[in-house]
Parts: sequence; structure tokens; C-alpha cells
Amino acid sequence: MTSRIPAISGSARTDSTNTALLRAAALLTVACAAAFAGASASASPPVPLAKNQSITTARAKLMQAGWKPDKLNDGATDQAFVTFRSAGYTETEQCGSTEPFCVLDYNDGHGACLRVIFDYATLKPLKAWVTNWTHECVDKTMLAKPKPG
Repeated sequence: MTSRIPAISGSARTDSTNTALLRAAALLTVACAAAFAGASASASPPVPLAKNQSITTARAKLMQAGWKPDKLNDGATDQAFVTFRSAGYTETEQCGSTEPFCVLDYNDGHGACLRVIFDYATLKPLKAWVTNWTHECVDKTMLAKPKPG
């Protein structure tokens, strides 16, 4: 059973008027989307990261851009976690127990979050590099490797 919308006869609108209205609506939609995207992009600092960037370079660039280390109080004791924390990376959220990665957390002080995933080759000396990042905020009750976004 198909329902049909009845045609309106005697409408004063012509096809060109309808086309003009559709174009105006589309233009308004694009303008609103662009304004929203611009507002949300400027709401948090830029993310000056690149895959394979060293941990020291990445952290320095993040802090220069306005990101602050999110110091979590976690009592993890695995070797990678302790090594990262001992090296001054107090923003270390967690490290893999069977995979060589750690997640470091940053915030902009206004509610925006940044979780950066670093893989590492060695712990002594610490050689780690960016593999991915996400704006997902950490759920401090459930720590898990974030899905790349």
C-alpha cells in the first residue's frame, strides 16, 4: 500500500521559484555547516602530530600548541608504565601488557581531550613514536587502548 501526497493545484510557485528556494536552502545549510566546523575547530588547539614522530618532539609540539599533560593517578606497576612515568611522562595513562605501546593523555583546559598512542622499540633508552591519536576522553573507570579515529 503506497500513500501519495496530493498535488497542489493552482500554486503560484513556478519551477524556477522552487529551484531558487532549494538553492537558497542548500546554501544556508552549507554556510551553517561551515560556521559550525570553524567554531568547533577553533575551540581546541591544533594537533601538531605526525605518525612516527618521536615522543619528545610530539610532546614539545603539543605543549607549545596549548595541550597540557593530563596527570592521571594510576598505580600501574608494569615495566613500560613505570619507565614512561620515570622519564617524566606523568600523563601516561596505560601501557600494553603484551604489546609495546603506551597511551598518553592531554587536555586543553576547556574540556577537549587528546589521547596519543605511542609504540616503543626499547625502554632503556626510551625510544617511542606516535602511531595514532584520538579526541576521545579517557573514561577513568575503564582504561583500554583507544580505537584510532
